[in-house]
Amino acid sequence: MNNKLIFIALFMAMTALFVNAAVMLDEPSFELSATSGLITTNQGETGETIPFNITNNGNETLEFFSFQFVPESFQDVENNQITLTFTDIPNLEVGNSSLITISATPEVDQYLDTLSGTITISGRTVSGVVVSRDYSLSVETTSKYVKLDLDDSDLDDLEPGNDIKFDIEVDNIFSTEVIGASEDLENVKLKAWIMGIDDNDDLDETSSKEDIDDGDDYNFDFEFKVPLNVDEGRYDIKVKIEGETREDGTEFEAFILYENVVEVVKDEDERVEFEDLEFPTEGLTCGSTFVLNIDAINTGEDDLDEMYLKLEIEGTDVSIKSDEFDLDSNDYDDRKDNVEFRVTLPEDLDKEVYTLKILAYNDDNDLIDGEYTEITVTPCVVVGDDSSDDSDSEEVDQNQDQQNNNQVEGFIGNQITGLAILDKETWSTVFWILGNIVLVIIAIYFVTLIFRKRR
Repeated sequence: MNNKLIFIALFMAMTALFVNAAVMLDEPSFELSATSGLITTNQGETGETIPFNITNNGNETLEFFSFQFVPESFQDVENNQITLTFTDIPNLEVGNSSLITISATPEVDQYLDTLSGTITISGRTVSGVVVSRDYSLSVETTSKYVKLDLDDSDLDDLEPGNDIKFDIEVDNIFSTEVIGASEDLENVKLKAWIMGIDDNDDLDETSSKEDIDDGDDYNFDFEFKVPLNVDEGRYDIKVKIEGETREDGTEFEAFILYENVVEVVKDEDERVEFEDLEFPTEGLTCGSTFVLNIDAINTGEDDLDEMYLKLEIEGTDVSIKSDEFDLDSNDYDDRKDNVEFRVTLPEDLDKEVYTLKILAYNDDNDLIDGEYTEITVTPCVVVGDDSSDDSDSEEVDQNQDQQNNNQVEGFIGNQITGLAILDKETWSTVFWILGNIVLVIIAIYFVTLIFRKRR
């Protein structure tokens, strides 16, 4: 019984197989030995080709084969077009096969990149039935001089104001068919762009020129800063490389585009950053009035409605509140606003340096962010301690005493000096007068003694 069931099952399966085969043979059809392939070729050159077979596995002869594809699939961002070439396919009788080859030729200025598209191969029967199959083709355009490799490991999760750092390794892969010819490259330099990150404008930087010997490589480092006023999303890096061969000075140039490698995110719900702070840095003193300008930028995820700024100078009673304004999160033009303060300094400044604060508040009067800077002024109040007063007083007294001593010494000196300058005749007169005075004093003395004895 079991053997009978097995036989019946096998018979039914074989019958179904033959029926399906008969059905296939009852309609036009063909098959491809491969359904996808990759062509690698240098700029401006026709390199390797892709061969594969086409077989008529239907029930009618196929003829009038054609190849259709979307040309834009093989265009780079500058519309440089890769030219595709296909071999002709002869009429295919039922069961016959033919070889197909596809070649690709990039333009001389073609970007170093891999472009992919679908090739639709179609054949038609004598009765007008069209049969089609798809083939997926990729074409990689390379340079025969250099190979570039971008290190994009640190280009994710960047926030507004962060540094963008990356390096590009350039390998010298140049070789010639001329025996003994140098394969060294010189004056190799790179220019890198971060595309559209600055309000649809690019940020760019150019490296120095370097020589890269045969088989060597060199890392070119680049550093940018994420703008504060930036959209969240991913951005492309475009690179241009140029240089020349050392042996005969043949110049080469190539572009490459790394798509969506820079990612900018905004993790904070409410966040304000500042830039372009402007105010006078000289000539400020007590009572000075000056104007301060600053740009406030919403770098968070949330819109900021009815927010305001407050200017304060630490250690003084200066506190100025701005008008309320809105900063959107997603719109470039409405994400930034310039705020102006008119500041009058107090009359009792006693320090040369003060800390100036710009504080950002939301509509709930919650502090969001702040910017601190220093202002330099000429103080107009001198404040000292008691010890300095005593010291100053003692110094004044000492100076006064010294002044008095100098006056006395000056007087005496003047008198002596006056005597020193008398002439000989004058000195004789002086001594004659002094002698007479002495004689008068002696006479008075003796007269006094006589009167005392008589008594």
